[in-house]
Amino acid sequence: MVSVSDIDIIIPFEFSFPQQPEKLIESIKHIGQVSPILIAKIDGGKSIIDGFRRVQILKAHNITPKFYELSNLSLENALRIYIGLNAFNRRFNSIEKIRISNFIVLNKFKIEKELISKAELGNIYQNCQLYDFVESLSYEDKLVVIEKDIPIVLLEKLVRIAKYHKVSRIFSVIKEKRLTHQQIREFISDIYMLSMRGEDVNKLLENLSSLPYGEVREKLKTVKNPVLSEMEKNFEFFAKRFNTLSINPPQNFEGETYSIDASFRSEEDLQSIINELIRLKKEWKDNPILK
Repeated sequence: MVSVSDIDIIIPFEFSFPQQPEKLIESIKHIGQVSPILIAKIDGGKSIIDGFRRVQILKAHNITPKFYELSNLSLENALRIYIGLNAFNRRFNSIEKIRISNFIVLNKFKIEKELISKAELGNIYQNCQLYDFVESLSYEDKLVVIEKDIPIVLLEKLVRIAKYHKVSRIFSVIKEKRLTHQQIREFISDIYMLSMRGEDVNKLLENLSSLPYGEVREKLKTVKNPVLSEMEKNFEFFAKRFNTLSINPPQNFEGETYSIDASFRSEEDLQSIINELIRLKKEWKDNPILK
């Protein structure tokens, strides 16, 4: 292990986002530097292979970084070491995967499939198509991608939406409504479908910004399929007329089989259920779906 000045050190792999995550800062503040910063000579200049974020944090807290220097390396082999070390210690986020993929493809490196798989990079050539989009996002929107762990498959949808609409509104809704992972998937998929149909997504999102997420979902459902939405509303009105029976239609009203749920604790409850079943038999033709 050697202690060296980092004045002339080159940073070939600036893939990390964010560059100074809070957990890493707190760890270094309380524990200090646990492992050395890995450096090597690449094309005659000293380069940080792994640990650029730690160097920044250590310097910010007036701690002299400790380095371990490898023999001369090619840029490609240095990248292999970087990917291997990081894939072993942590999971790359979507932005980092896209940046690494773009770097590999631009430099025409032949990184082994096993290493690509270990790092969970996915299809590096498809990832490259997302590079310009990701780098065009604001810092705040990039944070939403990371904090909400938005996967690359959803970023691909956002790229297509971005051709016609401002995706910053989508990130705002995700952040402000504190959407879960599943809600994010549903929300982006709905917006993507509407965008591909030519709907004015910008105007739609502007009108939905003040609503709770449950109402946002209902509004999106109405826009996506107004006929189905109207059928659900009318059937719900019909079913609510029965107090002891829960009447359930087939999914999306595709089919002929309905189900009925009922609960009872006494003979009186059973009689009420029977009375409502008799009434339902008489009024069944009033079901708006059957009209």
